[in-house]
Amino acid sequence: MAPEMVLGKDYDQAADVFSFGLIICSLIARMDPDPDLIRNHSFGLDHDKFRRLYAYDSPENFLQVAFDCTTFESQSRPVFAELCARLYLIDLQTSSKFLQI
Repeated sequence: MAPEMVLGKDYDQAADVFSFGLIICSLIARMDPDPDLIRNHSFGLDHDKFRRLYAYDSPENFLQVAFDCTTFESQSRPVFAELCARLYLIDLQTSSKFLQI
């Protein structure tokens, strides 16, 4: 759940982006989605702790998408159209690495 929802504030599609980011984090961590995965004192994701405990071997660009989605400030989160474009580019980069082998 997005910090703005936990804190009883108004929310919009950015709350869905936050949830999407938590799903990406659960994929990176290879564990079931957990809304309390690693929260900081303001109910956002503790990026440093998550990176240290779960994402030490994760592709940096994929991890950055997750972190951008789970930033505390809702207006700083990307919109889904941007996320689709970024994930598409990550897929192209990853696919081209496998094709070069």
